[in-house]
Amino acid sequence: MKHEATDIRISIRSGGVTLIELVIVLAIASIVALVGAPSLTTIIKDSRLRLGANALQNSLALARSTAVARSSHVTICKSSDGTSCATSGDWSQGWMIFDDTGTIGDSADDTTDDGDGDQRVRVKQGLNELVTIVGSAGIESFVSFDASGFTRNASNNYQSGTFLVCDERGDEGRARAVYLGAAGSSRVGDLAGGLSCDG
Repeated sequence: MKHEATDIRISIRSGGVTLIELVIVLAIASIVALVGAPSLTTIIKDSRLRLGANALQNSLALARSTAVARSSHVTICKSSDGTSCATSGDWSQGWMIFDDTGTIGDSADDTTDDGDGDQRVRVKQGLNELVTIVGSAGIESFVSFDASGFTRNASNNYQSGTFLVCDERGDEGRARAVYLGAAGSSRVGDLAGGLSCDG
């Protein structure tokens, strides 16, 4: 029996693209990039605000839990150098947490290198320069926790209030707030009750 060889020919088209197809694809990609760029910028700015608010709230929670665990006074204060509390500027310059062996919230005892036994717990470096964190009256510069986890100042009064976390967009942006209660608990949320970054 004779086998006949069949000649199968397969036509394969070249895989390249034409110049016109390439220009069309680049034009579409450029349009998509231009439309998406403002949204990406907004996402980045909103993320900075969220990260700043969460970092402060986490530090407040750490200071409180450290005070309870050590049965001591623990203070968190704004600080740009990580060794002394700042009295000017806002919280975005950074902050530090320290075991405060002196009078709680005493402005004369605002450093961890004064030889009186204060122990630094944690230092947070400054945030992005476009972010600001401003504490309301009573918590503008520091918050101190007693051994029970309650907030106390030098006069033994409770400390409570709100930290506004804003950027250059003011109320137009996704501003955040860190709410601090007298019992020492804190939470992050949206601006409420007439709070404003524009005022």
